[in-house]
Amino acid sequence: MTNFFLRDESAVLNIAHRGGALVRPENTLLAFRHALAAGAAALEGDLHATRDGVVVVCHDPTVDRTTDGRGFIRDMTLRELKSLDAGCRFTPDRGVTHPFRGAGLRIPTLEEVFGDPVLARTPMILEIKQTEPSIAGRVLDLVRAHAMESRLIMGSFSRAALEELRRMAAERGMGIVTSLAEEEVLIFCLTPLVSMLLGDYVPPGRVLQVPVRHELEGIDVQVVGTLFMAKAGVLGLKVHVWTVNDPQEMRWLRDEMRADGIITDDPAGLGEVLRSS
Repeated sequence: MTNFFLRDESAVLNIAHRGGALVRPENTLLAFRHALAAGAAALEGDLHATRDGVVVVCHDPTVDRTTDGRGFIRDMTLRELKSLDAGCRFTPDRGVTHPFRGAGLRIPTLEEVFGDPVLARTPMILEIKQTEPSIAGRVLDLVRAHAMESRLIMGSFSRAALEELRRMAAERGMGIVTSLAEEEVLIFCLTPLVSMLLGDYVPPGRVLQVPVRHELEGIDVQVVGTLFMAKAGVLGLKVHVWTVNDPQEMRWLRDEMRADGIITDDPAGLGEVLRSS
């Protein structure tokens, strides 16, 4: 079965970054459900694991920024994590109001996300944030249990984490699609187009997930451009660009770069752009 993200379609995918972090408390079930209602075609989330080995969906290694607690997720039990308010710090107006404080929002487990009746079988991009101890095996267990292989992209900034995931998936006979890690993207960018045309370069993943610009050793570098997209096209790689909240940049990515997907904190705003001429 063809992976959802590898389908040959011309429409730009509307991908909700952390479920739409501008409009709902990020990486919560509420955010993910709202993103789908707002028109997102896919969701993006981040993975860590608790001290007792439960994979949870949260961006940071600590709970300090998004909850009323403090500390590292890896040092907490699931019970301790579930006691925290995942909506308490969200504010749409720079601290004037906190509309979801005390609303009962919690950091979800990956099992809860996959098993949610509203979210079930929703295409997702999942980024492994925690590398020590490894969570790759537990993630793959959940992917298989919920039959998500064909509706998932796995990513990580860590090349070692992605290489481990790819190896473990292959050993289990799983067809896991991955993006390229940060180091692998750099190699892609530095590889001449002619080498790609000659077949001298084989990408380690099927999707490039990159920002428009990136600071490399103190230098601001344009990542997405005509050459970048040409190289991706030669190799048959999909290109998803993050994190884009500006309508003008969205239109540029759609009309000039012809990106395959845009990852945004505002899925409704992106939807309006994609529907406009």
